[in-house]
Amino acid sequence: MSDYPSADRQSNSFAIRYIRWLIDSGTVNEIGPDAFAVLVGVVTLEDELHYQRPPNFFNEQLMRRCGIASEPALIRARKRAVEAELLIYSVGAKRRPGTYFVSGFPNESLAKAKGKRRESETNPLPSIPNTQYLIPNTSLFDSWYEVYIRKDARGKAESAYPKAISDISKTEKVNAAQAAQLLMQWTIERMPLLAKAERKFQPLPASWLNAKRYRDEIPGQRLTKQLAREIPPHELERARIRSQNAAEAKAS
Repeated sequence: MSDYPSADRQSNSFAIRYIRWLIDSGTVNEIGPDAFAVLVGVVTLEDELHYQRPPNFFNEQLMRRCGIASEPALIRARKRAVEAELLIYSVGAKRRPGTYFVSGFPNESLAKAKGKRRESETNPLPSIPNTQYLIPNTSLFDSWYEVYIRKDARGKAESAYPKAISDISKTEKVNAAQAAQLLMQWTIERMPLLAKAERKFQPLPASWLNAKRYRDEIPGQRLTKQLAREIPPHELERARIRSQNAAEAKAS
């Protein structure tokens, strides 16, 4: 793509500022979590490539990077991002990956962007998706299921997930979106310890949720009560890879 703005992105932590802008401007509310995940997946790879060229993805690669469970869900999310003029996408072919790069970021100075971040940090709650993307919406469940260590009895886990969200909402006095974020944080924090256990001692996902094991204490660590402004993409990717490795070990 000859129109890729390489020179404009090679300084001032473009990827971080772009993601912050999506959150702080409320844009994430309009596009939903899957489209947001696509944009994060694309812009972080742009950063890894040092903005020398736009990233290339086959659908399966982008699905894995973004934690999206099905190709139709990816297509819907990608379409939503393109229609919002936040993603430039060049269609690939059977043996040629599609080309992507993010767009829509306002032309502003780094100082102005930092000023916006300081203002946003006075708000104790993060920007969150509208309720139309929440329970019962499988995309949030799919994201959670991707990071859980076992991939068994998915149907039961999908039924248990809303109950866990309801429990967290009531006990922590937060809305459903914030409860989903807390559940994801707590799950990611607990997976390293669970991954060390023998498989027979790793609960099925539904059993883990129903027993409220997301509240289990971690040695030397208190239960996180404060909502993170965002879960870093590398933490989600690390959790997803850990879960995938466990599934591959079972298959072998």
